[in-house]
Amino acid sequence: MSQEETTPLWSFVRLEEYSAPAAPAAERVRSGFGRLWDRLRRSGAADDDDDRVKPAPPSLALRDEAVPSPSWREAAQGLDVALGQWAEGGGAPDDQVRVVVGPSGAAADEIVGAWANSQQWGSVEPPRTEQILAGGEDWLAGMEQDETPRVLTRLDQFYLRHHDGLELVERLIERLLTTRGPFLVGCGSWSWAYLTRTLKIDVALGPPLAIQALDHRLLRDWFGQLAAGRFDFCQSRENGSAVVVGKRRPESHGRDDSPGEDPDFLRQLAAFSRGIPLIAWQGWRDSLRLESDGPTGETTREATLCVPAWSELDFPGPPGAIGPCDHAILHELMLQGSTTAELLAHLLPYSLADVTNSLHVLRKSRLAERESDAWRVTRLGYPAVRESLREAGYLAGVI
Repeated sequence: MSQEETTPLWSFVRLEEYSAPAAPAAERVRSGFGRLWDRLRRSGAADDDDDRVKPAPPSLALRDEAVPSPSWREAAQGLDVALGQWAEGGGAPDDQVRVVVGPSGAAADEIVGAWANSQQWGSVEPPRTEQILAGGEDWLAGMEQDETPRVLTRLDQFYLRHHDGLELVERLIERLLTTRGPFLVGCGSWSWAYLTRTLKIDVALGPPLAIQALDHRLLRDWFGQLAAGRFDFCQSRENGSAVVVGKRRPESHGRDDSPGEDPDFLRQLAAFSRGIPLIAWQGWRDSLRLESDGPTGETTREATLCVPAWSELDFPGPPGAIGPCDHAILHELMLQGSTTAELLAHLLPYSLADVTNSLHVLRKSRLAERESDAWRVTRLGYPAVRESLREAGYLAGVI
């Protein structure tokens, strides 16, 4: 039996074993200068394709039916398998804490939270900004020290990259090391890299688990599950090749690609998203189009949805002139997951006016978005932001 046949949809590995899906050999993930070249090449192409009637995006209601929000119940079950007997307690005093790492805001914290709910574990609420900057003594004093199993879903929210911003998380790590009951911690991969560099958190808490990247086969299975057999998905007819995910998918053994199926689109999506579930989910959802001879956007279970050629998709890319302030803001958002413009101005050597202007530039580039008062990196902007920060020399997370 091959490894592909036995690979579960949701599995967890040690962070050092994490590997992202590779792009197809004949293609490349469109980012950076390659993406700019693609845009220039398409702008000078013949007008033949411009006159073609392109399939329209489905209605929001139809997308909600075809690609609903994940529940994470099965992913939580995969985490339960990875944790094994540890969650039952009774382990060694130095094995009371386990850490799960993932990109902040891209499913890791949701999965940890779903697992905690299934186990009826208590949750530790994060401190306020002023409590972090004050050293967290009052907050820690109110933290119970009994043997009740607990979960902390986002360690990212327990520190700030500031000269007064690490004392609380240092004390928290000491508290975790002396806890008398099991404690599950979720942490963004960029925060984990930063805290490893500054506080050696990997030595204190041990090697973390990470959700394994979803390759094109796993994405095909997952998207099929989300659609629950109600929809067909195919490549647009102008492109010829099929991306079969829905009810027409031929029966096949294991996870080998079915005869006649071209998985190139899903390979590209897996590589672009680095196999990160919510980034791939967002990319799949945003790429869907209605077949030209299908329904006109009404919610229906008879709809056939298609995807265009990968090169036709317009995912976010870095702005043409990204500067030091932009990079600093993006790195802070990758560390914290989300934060306000006012706090960014407090943490960074830039004025509030500079920060606000930069955030609006990043929003126009679809790399950042605001929800209520908090800013965050967009899901589809995450790959471009990650690559841009790595090229600029910033400390990056593994995922």
